Amino acid sequence: DCLKSFAARPDGSLEWQFEVPAGQGKLAHLQIVFRMIQGRNAVRIEAHRQRARPDSEDFDDSSPVKVILRPDIEDRTNHSKTKAYAGPEANWGRAVAYRPDGFDFAPAPDRRLSVRVAPGAFTPEPEWVYMVSHPHDAGRGFDGASDLFSPGFITIELNGGQSASVTAEIVTEAGPRPGSPAPPTPAQATGERAEI
Repeated sequence: DCLKSFAARPDGSLEWQFEVPAGQGKLAHLQIVFRMIQGRNAVRIEAHRQRARPDSEDFDDSSPVKVILRPDIEDRTNHSKTKAYAGPEANWGRAVAYRPDGFDFAPAPDRRLSVRVAPGAFTPEPEWVYMVSHPHDAGRGFDGASDLFSPGFITIELNGGQSASVTAEIVTEAGPRPGSPAPPTPAQATGERAEI
């Protein structure tokens, strides 16, 4: 197993440390951090390749390590399930706008999922995964399986000491554009000092 450690940090983010075999007995050390972005309906995954340790069997810093992420997406409320045959399989491919650095998925006019990588690249390659088990929902009497849509995959290449991030944000008609700062609080907007 490549996973060396997992931790929930005090700031609410989650951290995974991996030692990944890179061939010829060498290891690459990767840190993955998942965090929610305050004030936005967004999350970020940060990938950092740590530098090779001196006098170790670590993979050379100048040789890139390729990280591939394939997002699986749905458009549903918490206890409903996506069923590809009920319309999404025919329609969701047309709801994706591809970009070199990610994609936008707009299954309805009032909302859009925006996914961006920096630095990195997105490759369109749509596919479905069917009947993904949700045993906890099944145990509560809800439908126990859902179908997942993936519009493609993200590729990140990291040399030792380099980082990249993937940001996913839900944008609604009333919500911010991807990458925009959180709206100011009433105190910030008026320049008043907030007392706690």
